[in-house]
Amino acid sequence: MPPYNRYVDIDVQIGGMEFLYWLAKIGKSRATGYRWRAEGRLHTVNIDGKLFITQHEIDRFWTRAKAGEFSKQPHGACAPEPAA
Repeated sequence: MPPYNRYVDIDVQIGGMEFLYWLAKIGKSRATGYRWRAEGRLHTVNIDGKLFITQHEIDRFWTRAKAGEFSKQPHGACAPEPAA
């Protein structure tokens, strides 16, 4: 590998990865991934019976996430206390 690419993650260079591998890398379960697919949050590609996610789709997902499209208000123990 050329020295200028030494610190680049190999996953970025291949143009995508297996969908379940990507979910594991971001700390999400298989069920969450399939729910996101069903909701249309992201799109996968079926290649020979395996699901893959393209780098373009990963980038699009993170752009939308950073914009707050998927954000929710905290709930449970993390929720702010109601004003008195």
